[in-house]
Amino acid sequence: MKLKLALLALAVGLAATPARAEITVGVSLGITGPGASLGVHYRNAYQLVSKTLGGEPVRYIILDDASDPTNAAKNARKLVSEDKVDVLMGSNGVPSAVQMAQVAAERRPRSSC
Repeated sequence: MKLKLALLALAVGLAATPARAEITVGVSLGITGPGASLGVHYRNAYQLVSKTLGGEPVRYIILDDASDPTNAAKNARKLVSEDKVDVLMGSNGVPSAVQMAQVAAERRPRSSC
């Protein structure tokens, strides 16, 4: 009887625990090309950051845009469309970052108001 109560308590406790959703962060960096002197260090820094945010697990997807704004836009589209990232970050060059921001603005959810 005690074993049944213990198992029931465990089952109720597990059911009451909220499911943890993985946060996916998409990053496009100039790891090669003219911006590589910064991009390589940024990539290395991402490998050191915490694997949790607010207690939720985090996965970082890092793509090389070769310091090319066109590639940065392609990477951003891939990260948003295929990888379904929650957060988009990058790049280490202003022209590439501007292209990524334009993709993010195109893809952001629209308000129904």
